[in-house]
Amino acid sequence: DWFASGYIVFLGILTVVGLVFLVAWELTEEHPVVDLSLFRHRNFTVGTTCISLGFLFYFAGVVMVPMMLQTRLGYTSMWPGFPSRHRDFPVFLSPLIGRFAQRIDMRIIVTMSFLVFAAAFYMRTLFSPDVDFFFVLWPQVVQGIGVAMFFMPLTSIIISARRQGHRQRLQPFQLHSAC
Repeated sequence: DWFASGYIVFLGILTVVGLVFLVAWELTEEHPVVDLSLFRHRNFTVGTTCISLGFLFYFAGVVMVPMMLQTRLGYTSMWPGFPSRHRDFPVFLSPLIGRFAQRIDMRIIVTMSFLVFAAAFYMRTLFSPDVDFFFVLWPQVVQGIGVAMFFMPLTSIIISARRQGHRQRLQPFQLHSAC
């Protein structure tokens, strides 16, 4: 239980207070570093929420799978990396998605990526104590396909609807990924 620690509670309170001061400062600043008025735009708000959820799903798999393999299945510290590294191979699909970006509605691709994330996490629910290497490997590959279909289209959705004058104000929000 993390919140049983006084240190964690202190850091949590400090984070909330800092966030309140950040929002107050940025809303009253003439030239804010993070222009919070962009959240008035639906595409930007929904896109930012979706990209946050996507990172949550992605890093849940990055952190939880190796931990489960070591603590529950008895893998040594090196072996969880072998199935985990295969999550990155499907990212090579990103240029292909970028090539067809003008012909395909990006919202459909992002929706499909959430479905692929769901499929990867469903595949992980089938893990048991006698699971073999390839049964651990395939959900990682499926999650990699979801990652390839996720970040580039969603970043395009977030930025595409903005007028040219807003693009510099989007810079602090822009997520640069390897995708």
